[in-house]
Amino acid sequence: MLQMTVFYIIYLGYASFFKTAGSKLLEIVNESVFVIIQYLLMLLHSMVWVEGHRNSVGTGIIVLTSLLLAMNFIIIIMVSLRPQSRKFYLNRLRKQAIAKR
Repeated sequence: MLQMTVFYIIYLGYASFFKTAGSKLLEIVNESVFVIIQYLLMLLHSMVWVEGHRNSVGTGIIVLTSLLLAMNFIIIIMVSLRPQSRKFYLNRLRKQAIAKR
């Protein structure tokens, strides 16, 4: 399963079906963080026996998942608000041009 995800990340590096370089980078970062989370889950499952280390691995999973969600949420908001802010800016310029006449 993890090998397929790593091959998918390699494929994403060579793929050219993304509209922008930012969306390609975001997809590669998302998949890379998913691989790290999967490895941490494997460690948490049976390889770590010391309780303190298990807590550290669990905290790492929670932090990575939270960062991934926050990053994607912020990017979605920025992409969604960009056209609206452009319209607002152009409207303001139009009103200023009319007021100068």
